[in-house]
Amino acid sequence: MTYSYVGKEHQVRYPPVQVGAEGYRIQQQAMRWRVLNECWMQDARWREETFFNSQLIESMPHPDLSRNPAVMVVSQLATLYDEAPTVRLSGGPLEEPRLKLELLWALSQERHYLTEGINECLMRVDWIDEGEEAAEAPEGLAYRVVYPHLVTRAISHPERPDKLVGVEELRWKPADPEAENSKSQWVIEGWDLSDPGSPRRYDRFVDERTGKTVGNVVEMPWPDAYFDDGQPILPYVIYHRRVANSLWNPWPQKGLYEGTLTASAFWTFWGMGVRDASYDNRVLIDGKVEGASPRKSGNDNQGAQGIVADPRMILPIKSTKDGVQGRIDAWRSTLNVKATAEAIEQYMAGLALYAGVSPSDITLGSTNRSGYAIVVSRDGQRAVRRRQGLPNRLGDRQLLSIAARLLNVNAGADLPTDPDDYQITYAPIPQSPAERAAAIDEVIRMLDAGLINPVEAYMRLHPGTDQPGALQALLDIRQSQRLLSAAATPTDRLAELKALQTIKADIPYLTYLRHLQRLGFLDEDENLEALAREKEAENPLPPLSPHNEEE
Repeated sequence: MTYSYVGKEHQVRYPPVQVGAEGYRIQQQAMRWRVLNECWMQDARWREETFFNSQLIESMPHPDLSRNPAVMVVSQLATLYDEAPTVRLSGGPLEEPRLKLELLWALSQERHYLTEGINECLMRVDWIDEGEEAAEAPEGLAYRVVYPHLVTRAISHPERPDKLVGVEELRWKPADPEAENSKSQWVIEGWDLSDPGSPRRYDRFVDERTGKTVGNVVEMPWPDAYFDDGQPILPYVIYHRRVANSLWNPWPQKGLYEGTLTASAFWTFWGMGVRDASYDNRVLIDGKVEGASPRKSGNDNQGAQGIVADPRMILPIKSTKDGVQGRIDAWRSTLNVKATAEAIEQYMAGLALYAGVSPSDITLGSTNRSGYAIVVSRDGQRAVRRRQGLPNRLGDRQLLSIAARLLNVNAGADLPTDPDDYQITYAPIPQSPAERAAAIDEVIRMLDAGLINPVEAYMRLHPGTDQPGALQALLDIRQSQRLLSAAATPTDRLAELKALQTIKADIPYLTYLRHLQRLGFLDEDENLEALAREKEAENPLPPLSPHNEEE
């Protein structure tokens, strides 16, 4: 069936409504999915119906969806895959193009966005045989994001409630053009490894109108491509925003979405106020406009009479009382547009707290679309990033392990199948120019004070670099400096020395010595730290190297 939001051009296919204990979880996840994908017109309407009285709703415009706090916040926090992670094995970087890592990381952007907003999301990895679904996908691995509200049942291990051993996924399957009497319908596709010795693969058909299964369960053999050394492979991985002792935890951040729906009602009411109550209303007392047919507001006979007049016209007014002159008065606007908007904005800013963001990391900014936005600072994003790394790394390792098993069995690859063999590093959030300058200044001060060595300094300025990599980079830099110094003319070096002398009093003495060494006026093996410690304010500069005296 279709779920109409605004008009036929916006109709979206929506799965049957589930009932029972799983139904509450599914309904919460489905509502969040609609909000995050910005197709939540009907949800906003439902909130208005419970928030305002029916007479007021009749006068309100369509729900205002231009401001979506949930999307504003979650889109700023779900940035873990904006740059592709790096994957290493014990022998070096992972280099296996058949794993299709570029496709995996591209899909992980959507999966991470939904995981961060809905608390859980799943990924599925399949093996497409040659000739199978050739029109849809080439041979090899295929990845797919599985929306959590389409998982009608997730089966956990009896002794490990957080381990996934079975999935029932609601999928829309189009009609088979080659099969007689085939029709498009919703199907629950089941994969069950509760008993690894007897894996189950089955389908159940669903009635769109009732959401209930109809007909018999269709049992199928477990696909041969999903056996590894006789052990069945479950092609699903569940990702968690926060790992817990259960497969589902749908309720955290509920306030963010409830507040998003309420904020839409507030903005709709504000828009109605701007339209109808942000200007003075003219009132005609003891008179009537000749030739005009007044109308009544509201749907009953109790509404006030009024007319709509062109401001360019002069209205002829006739008194309704003998001896009394009709007059026009004005009622002042009853809505403070600016104050009301600011109050709603403050309400929206507080919603970010439900996403785990510190109040000190939330500021009010603006966007070209709505003129207003919730902005999470870079420090706040980094704090959330540190929390995101652990649960997403667990899921990515498990997914790569399953993909490796499928590739080994079906394509003869020789990849490790232990999830712990895959070392995944996520790119850090880039620093702003001001943050970069401050970090460099701090590292230089710590280096001059002897609190860190050059290798540690390089690693601080280049997050993700290990100690051997930092050491090699510093050796490359030193070699480049030697080549540049050798190529420089004496005149250039002396000119730089004179410029250095003019700022000597404003820089640390150890920094001054390093520049002298870089220019070749001090031996490379000179102990600069020892010279700096021995120097006192009245001590002269150290003597130049003999091979530089002529210069």
